[in-house]
Amino acid sequence: MTTFTKYVLLLLSCGCFLCQFTVEGKVFSRSLFAKEHQHISLDAGDHEDTEFALGSLNKKIQEATEQNRKRRSAKQPSITRAILPDSDRRHNEAIVHWSGKNSTTMFILTRQHFGLDGDVTSSSLYRSTNYGSSFERVTSLPKDALIHYFFVCPNNANQLLFTDRANKTLYITTDEAKTFSSTELDFSPDRFVFHPSLENTVLGYAYDTQSLYASDDLGLTWTLVNKFVNSRFYWAVNGVDKDPSVIHMEVQDASLGGYVYVACAQPYCKDVTVDKSLGTIDYDTLLLSDEYIFVQKTTQFASHLYVSFRRSKFQRAYFPRKYHPKDFSIVSTDDQQVFIAGNHRSGVVNLYVSDTTGHFYVSSLERVLALKLNDGTFHADLYEVRGMKGTYIVNQQTRTQKHIRTLITFDQGGVWSPIPAPQKDYKGNKLECKQVNCSLHLHMKLSSFYFGIPIILSEDNAPGLIMAQGVMGSFLTPHKSSLFLSRDGGISWTLQFDGNHTHNILDQGGAMVAIKEQTHNLVNTILYSCTEGATWQKYTFTAGNFFVDGVLNEPGINTLIVSIFGRLAKNASWTIIKVDFSTVLSSQCGLGDYENWTPTDQHVSGKCILGQKLTYKRRRQMTECCNGKDYEKAVSTTLCTCTKDDYVCDYGYEQQGSKCVAAKWFDASVPLVNCPEGKSYNKTKGYRKVAADKCITDKKDFVKTYRPTTVKCPVVKPGGLDVTMSSKQAAVPKKPVVFHLTQETGSKISTNYRWDFSSEITNDKVSFKGFEKARNFTKSFENRGLHTVTVTAKNSQGSAKTSLTFMVEDKIRGLYVVTPHGAQVNRKVEFDLEIISDSYDAMGMGHVHFIWTFGDESPSFKPLLTWESHVTHVYTAARNYSVSVEAVNGVSSYFWTFTLPVYEKLVTVQLVFAEDNDNVMVKEDTPMWRRMLDDALRRALADRMFVSEQKLEVVTVRLSPLTVDVSILPSSFNTQMSQLAAQLVAATTSGSVVLTLDPRLFGISNITAVSAAIVSDLSPHKGRSYIALYICLPILLIAVFISVLIGIYYKKKLTSLRRYRILGEPGGPDSLLDGTDDDDDDPLLDSELSETGHRLALNEDTDDPLG
Repeated sequence: MTTFTKYVLLLLSCGCFLCQFTVEGKVFSRSLFAKEHQHISLDAGDHEDTEFALGSLNKKIQEATEQNRKRRSAKQPSITRAILPDSDRRHNEAIVHWSGKNSTTMFILTRQHFGLDGDVTSSSLYRSTNYGSSFERVTSLPKDALIHYFFVCPNNANQLLFTDRANKTLYITTDEAKTFSSTELDFSPDRFVFHPSLENTVLGYAYDTQSLYASDDLGLTWTLVNKFVNSRFYWAVNGVDKDPSVIHMEVQDASLGGYVYVACAQPYCKDVTVDKSLGTIDYDTLLLSDEYIFVQKTTQFASHLYVSFRRSKFQRAYFPRKYHPKDFSIVSTDDQQVFIAGNHRSGVVNLYVSDTTGHFYVSSLERVLALKLNDGTFHADLYEVRGMKGTYIVNQQTRTQKHIRTLITFDQGGVWSPIPAPQKDYKGNKLECKQVNCSLHLHMKLSSFYFGIPIILSEDNAPGLIMAQGVMGSFLTPHKSSLFLSRDGGISWTLQFDGNHTHNILDQGGAMVAIKEQTHNLVNTILYSCTEGATWQKYTFTAGNFFVDGVLNEPGINTLIVSIFGRLAKNASWTIIKVDFSTVLSSQCGLGDYENWTPTDQHVSGKCILGQKLTYKRRRQMTECCNGKDYEKAVSTTLCTCTKDDYVCDYGYEQQGSKCVAAKWFDASVPLVNCPEGKSYNKTKGYRKVAADKCITDKKDFVKTYRPTTVKCPVVKPGGLDVTMSSKQAAVPKKPVVFHLTQETGSKISTNYRWDFSSEITNDKVSFKGFEKARNFTKSFENRGLHTVTVTAKNSQGSAKTSLTFMVEDKIRGLYVVTPHGAQVNRKVEFDLEIISDSYDAMGMGHVHFIWTFGDESPSFKPLLTWESHVTHVYTAARNYSVSVEAVNGVSSYFWTFTLPVYEKLVTVQLVFAEDNDNVMVKEDTPMWRRMLDDALRRALADRMFVSEQKLEVVTVRLSPLTVDVSILPSSFNTQMSQLAAQLVAATTSGSVVLTLDPRLFGISNITAVSAAIVSDLSPHKGRSYIALYICLPILLIAVFISVLIGIYYKKKLTSLRRYRILGEPGGPDSLLDGTDDDDDDPLLDSELSETGHRLALNEDTDDPLG
């Protein structure tokens, strides 16, 4: 089932509804979700006085009752009403909840909420103990409590968690909100997921910190599970996971630089991940549903869906070669089969069904109508009929994509057919449809989203009953809509009423309610049937008009009560009118009131659906009695003999006439699964039984035609080779590197593998026979630079080859950063650095990136990322700045930080030394040597001027003639700078500035300054000045491969302000999966709702050996 349907079922088990009312009073089903899933949006107008409104309502109900009595003497439903006391007119949303399970308690949470992403600024909680006849405001909560949402335990409806995000407080009740206990949390109470079987065990999640917590005492105390979990986490599935305490989650792994699938068992989160070879997965793609776990993995060339069946090793999923979806939406994982919708690059959406393992998919239906949202997600216009396994209704686009028609399947997508047009209405009047290829077309999600038309309704407790809005004709049109009813699971239909009707099913199908949509939703009558649509009665529940915002009944449809939510006037308080049909169906049904009913597939003889014959006990249509809350429909099952209708074409085969033949792109001689030589496998004959089908047979002719044959595994050409390395595509000289070889397809035992390291001087080539010996290879490298390893696999059927290019480079052991001792505002500051490594060869460190922060960035800044070891910067304010730099290559990084004082004013004197001093020995013109010269000159000048070294800053401008800038730093007396500068100029003019150097370092003992000039501002600037080269498209084009290598290292290493990382945006367009997300406790009104609309993007893979 889809994400939304799955969510509906889980909410139903807890008895929780979320309804939407619009200001204009339009029908609340204008949502993507099932009708039960709307939230209520209210008008913020002035409220009428409660006592006046209540008195007015009582009067109108009495008048309506008298009118109904005069109309006829038949039994009528009873009416009670309630107005929410002290309701806040600012509240624009409400959440309605029934406790269920024979409880008469109801809750309504009203709140002021600004949009899906906005905050809740005010809320009120109301409670009813008489099933909605009256409500009282819950006063046992603190006055400053701001309830955002509540979560209901699926195993004990008495236990609820109420969240206060503003105060980070959790309110806990174990008695249906009679009393509360509270606990203050260290995390934001955004989402809670109860354990499916352990009622006091719950997970808590904070979206802002991506932290997951666990509690085994209903939220009183919490322990941290993991700090780096995104919103994809799930409890163990009963009957599938061996340990019920297991948590499946998608976790960020800093060491791998990405996200990984992790399974851990409580209470200490012991790692129980079955398949650790999966490696990193795409962000936000983990999905767990029943026996299946889905993830996405993206390589340099393509993205693929990987599936784990019953917690086995993940395997890649394959689709027919001519179809390769890029986005997915899981429709259903029932009965050990995956039913999935795929969105293609062309924009067409198709349906696919899998084998039992979920690894091989065949086409079910093309050109499915879908709603595509701006965030890239899509929702197929498809409906799963509840209570009828394998029955789905879908809207399909015609080949021209100009029209829409409705199709139905009874065998999980094996055969689709139009819905026959009804022959009569419920009164028996004959209907005529004169259009070509006339059939019945039904409105579903898209019609609800765009036109506000009520969506299809069916219930698990009322198998066979379907109420839907639709139109008879050649195609679906939004301009006409009538209410239709089916009693046999969608095979035949009758017209009930023209126009749009909000509809409900009560008493497990014993009663149905319909309210016709009117202008502004001004309604005072309801239609009800206690004969499954054979007859209908009209009932006026109030004399005047009533602004109806929604019609709801308790999930599970076990009661005879429906609640009408609305207002007596547009700006009045909320009013709940409870309509109870127990006065109409006052007698309990007996055994004689039931009949046997067997659903059928119109395409299969013998009343078999998916290989079995199901017989239900249901109430006779014209018998008006009550099924009751405790009634359970009896079901008997008889397995059917297999026929060709129970089989579909297998993966790689296509229907041609009445037979399945191999597609042109498929090699039938190659096993689909890994088949070791000497072993046997089941070779398909082109057919496979529908995974959900239960038929049985032992007829030899049938088995010979449809069942697979056991044959020996052949020798198959190797394919899908890939080489990875333990050090992430970069290595350190002389340090061993482990290379890993993987092979997706082909034989392995008789295959020869050759490892070729062609970039080494020795040109090493090593061969192995058999994959097990060749899969791991360890080697160290002497030469620094770019290397390539090539692996060739060859057997009697062919060969395959793969290569990996990587860097061998030195680790960065340190940095020598040349920085000034002080700087002046609006003057360019120069920074130089030199890398210290195991080798004096700068090329041995490969491509080094430098990441700078200068201490004056804005809060939203991005560090300066450059290839250059020399950068400049301009400061605009005087103060001390914290400057940091990090050097990164493919195997290491080194970080250094320092404080730079920036002054409002400096005095700089430029000295030029005699040309005969040019024999200063320059061993190498590097930042480190220049810094040594600057420091030597600074010490000599400080001695000559009788000042501290800390008051001078010396920078060599050029070496011939030797020219330096001497900056005099400020002290407590600013006038001293000018005085010192003047003294230095005068001394130079008199020829007395003779400086002593170390001849061992500089080749000369004394140098003489011959000229001096005071420079006020050498290079004024009003903004930043960067010599640094930013990484941009041209650079990436020149060094794209090296950039990828360095980027991988960034992901692994850079995790803080000084760690530069490129991360996928949550909810971004790549690597998102939409499916049966079991977020059963998510608040549907909040921003996290959008996380159920994720997609999984897959790219075309023309080199796919299996398609």
